[in-house]
Amino acid sequence: HIHGGVIGAFLDTAATYALLARGAQNCPTVNYRVDLLRPVVQSAMHAKAIVRKQGRMLATVDVELTDDAGKLCATARATFAILDAG
Repeated sequence: HIHGGVIGAFLDTAATYALLARGAQNCPTVNYRVDLLRPVVQSAMHAKAIVRKQGRMLATVDVELTDDAGKLCATARATFAILDAG
């Protein structure tokens, strides 16, 4: 089984990269919540992150984690501060 802390870090990283792909440069995590739905056992992890809202000061990103079989194993919602200059 993959430890929940590893899954949480993976989901936070996926959410961060979703914001970076939209042009954010300095966006630390303010808060995140992870719901562990089923264990990940002997499988790679796959994350899909969706930026729900990116405002001037905050952004919200949802992430789903699936295993190799496509089964939903965890979900997360992260809030980020947008500290980009300008």
